[in-house]
Amino acid sequence: MRFGLIMENETPRGTTHEYRYHELVREVQKAEDVGFDFWGGSEQHFYHQSSTTSQPLVFYAYVAAKTHTIKLRSQIVLALPKVNDPIRLAEAVNTVDILSKGRFELGLGRGNSPTVLDTFGVDAKETREQMLEFIEAVAGLLASTEPFEYHGKHIDFPPAMISPRGAQHPHPPIYMVATSAESHKLAAERGLGCISSDNWLGMDVLYEPIKQYREEILNPSRPVSSRITNGLCYTMIPAYCAPTKREAVETGGPIALSYLGRVSKFTYGNLAKRSKDFAYMGEVGNQLGGLYEDQDVVGLMNRTPQVMLGDPDDFIESIKTLESLGYDEVTMRIEGMGHEKVMRSLDLIGRYVIPEFTRPGSVVRGQYGLPDPVEAGGAADGQGDSDQRMGRVV
Repeated sequence: MRFGLIMENETPRGTTHEYRYHELVREVQKAEDVGFDFWGGSEQHFYHQSSTTSQPLVFYAYVAAKTHTIKLRSQIVLALPKVNDPIRLAEAVNTVDILSKGRFELGLGRGNSPTVLDTFGVDAKETREQMLEFIEAVAGLLASTEPFEYHGKHIDFPPAMISPRGAQHPHPPIYMVATSAESHKLAAERGLGCISSDNWLGMDVLYEPIKQYREEILNPSRPVSSRITNGLCYTMIPAYCAPTKREAVETGGPIALSYLGRVSKFTYGNLAKRSKDFAYMGEVGNQLGGLYEDQDVVGLMNRTPQVMLGDPDDFIESIKTLESLGYDEVTMRIEGMGHEKVMRSLDLIGRYVIPEFTRPGSVVRGQYGLPDPVEAGGAADGQGDSDQRMGRVV
């Protein structure tokens, strides 16, 4: 199991994007120190508070210079030719890959913001086919050591050989974001890693997408390059780990409900009306709307593992369930509760959750929060240590 973070520079009201950007760099450094495998943000436009990373690859280049081992994964870059030029993106990818000494991982997707589609003049009915062309074009540019040309419905360019060449051969791993079983299959057919996102309907709807992906990735029918990436990543949005579940829910609950309100009210219903590719979002939005109106964060958590608010035991239990289904990566959005709480949450996950999966034989077993008995009958060193993991409080 690999552990990642998705952060979008959520900026508290009353402060500045400048302050938040540098604060987030310290959070990435913390994540690296405690054992996270990868970190990255999503490309977002026109949000001033919740998601403010409009130029993620510029940000990754800076973070590359401030870190050493953590992978830098875009989650996601918008694969729409009216938003990003595939040639320019391929050049930027290789540049960041060089500066990070081979630590970059490319995640691509079509996005879900009606405002972005409207502002850049993108037809919602065409986003899937545009994304698939974009992925083919970028992968071809990254992989080829000869001039590469592409002629599609939405993307067309003559033979071009990009420079610089990246650090990884033939190119960094490529992931595609997916929600439906069909999208998971499309990713696998092309030999791409898959980031499962927006799972608001619960565990039952995961079985078919996982099955489709795991079967197809064994022998991709339409690989975009010779590098096959078979990582299957589950996205937890939002996530917050605290010493007790009660504290996690009290802190993370309003963040979860705010996020839920945005997607159910402004995203899903809007997109469902624009394209049959997004039709399934209409019913999802209707179902989520009731939870938002009732401000039912417990009902939301019971409905989907996407919302992960709990103590370390809760995180371990949920991630083990996802692992048993076939996921080998999880990425978490731990953001919006303030820098100090983010840092404490990262520490808890690094100290207690990640070792359960990466080195379980090294984990000290016993009663959490209680001193270890010693042969002499006295208290063990560290009695009362506030860093001891606490028992569950529901």
